[in-house]
Amino acid sequence: EVNDSREVFAIEPLLSGDFQKHNNNDGATIGRRTTPQAFSHFTWEESNHSVLVCDIQGVRDYWTDAQVHSTDGKGHGLGNCGIQ
Repeated sequence: EVNDSREVFAIEPLLSGDFQKHNNNDGATIGRRTTPQAFSHFTWEESNHSVLVCDIQGVRDYWTDAQVHSTDGKGHGLGNCGIQ
């Protein structure tokens, strides 16, 4: 018997160091790092312009709490604003 009310959790290690935001949901880039911007661009190109991962933040190259936006605005949580 399958119970559809199961809870799902994501666990990640504690990130120690200087926590920085690199880009946000509105397209702003923050700071001088280019790797997060390149990753966001890569997700857009690799998905044939259907998905963009942004809101990149974390410590060094350990990123957490990113947001996925899709062209149709469906899936990927409440933060998926689609194309605006």
